[in-house]
Amino acid sequence: MKILWDNIVKTATITHSSENASYDWDTALLDPRLSRVGKFTGKTSEWLKFAFTSPKSVDYVALLGHNISADALITLSGNNTDSWGSPSFTQYIYPDGITSIPDYDAVGNFKNTKRVDGKIYQDVTASRYGFAPAEYFLYGEGHYGDSTYWPGSIYESIYLDMESYSEITWNAIGDINIQFRDSADGSTWTAWSSAISTTTSDRRSKVYRYLQYRLIFVYPTWEDTTSYFELLSPLQEDKNIIIDNITRAAYKYWLITIADPVSSETVIEIANVFLGTALTMPGMEVSKIIAKKTNSEYIKSITGQIYGNESVKLKYAEIPFRNVENDDKAAVQTFNDECDIITPFICLIWENDLLIEEPIYCNLVEPINFSKENSLTWSFNMKIEECK
Repeated sequence: MKILWDNIVKTATITHSSENASYDWDTALLDPRLSRVGKFTGKTSEWLKFAFTSPKSVDYVALLGHNISADALITLSGNNTDSWGSPSFTQYIYPDGITSIPDYDAVGNFKNTKRVDGKIYQDVTASRYGFAPAEYFLYGEGHYGDSTYWPGSIYESIYLDMESYSEITWNAIGDINIQFRDSADGSTWTAWSSAISTTTSDRRSKVYRYLQYRLIFVYPTWEDTTSYFELLSPLQEDKNIIIDNITRAAYKYWLITIADPVSSETVIEIANVFLGTALTMPGMEVSKIIAKKTNSEYIKSITGQIYGNESVKLKYAEIPFRNVENDDKAAVQTFNDECDIITPFICLIWENDLLIEEPIYCNLVEPINFSKENSLTWSFNMKIEECK
């Protein structure tokens, strides 16, 4: 479990590409209510910049209470100077939940790939045999004689983080075969699957968190604008939270850029931004229920008829922690003291597999109280309730 509570946005100097005066960013991003949003005046090229007097560490970014579409292009950049021609750090953040492994060299290099409605369209119309599309690495090649590239050259994709999806479908039209392999950690990989024919569609369930595919271009002309991946069973029922984990880095300036030109909305709005480092909670007991807590009310007449007012249904959980060592207790105590029961935070109950439970924006229902188990360890229960 990870808790995102220590938000450096609260101490930042915030600037922006544009602002609706009635929905200003300084007010919205410091208000814990997701009903209070900030708004840009457009949607095609907008940004929020967060400046600090000294470098601030970040390993998680989240956008909450937004109207950003699944086709938006979002980047997070970091730099120690307010100059953005070639920042020290850049990572793409994908609203549909597919992200590249953060520290991979080619992160975000999707020059020939279109992302529309949860599909990744592979466009290699302009490619020629012997030249891979820009987002692929040469895996192997052959030759006719001494000079001509073998038309069946194989190219590997970058790695994809598939924690947000449980199934993937390959629909191919054109002279392309495909293979998949999987990894639990992005380092140790399964064997490549058998090549899937261009004349078939293949649906496969998620195996591990990370996925890599490689394409086998069968003929010299790789014209194919209609092959695509279709990603099924999206992670977040509540699409109001876009969240991503990055390799921890520290910079004086952090910049979020958003381009969402195909959105049906006229302007981009965001209620809250989290930038900061996560609190890793001590091991929790597995026997827990993420329940729904309702604010609805009802009464019954003396003859048994029910009358009620339906209200919002909120997630609620009580999570036990046992065998907590002193250092972990101190970190949890700091979180407890700073947030109290009035400051919301983001809870990632199973951060390595968000298919199990989506991120929860919540608050502590009551202060955390620790019990001494023995001379070395402590125990406590944490009660949380969803916020809107």
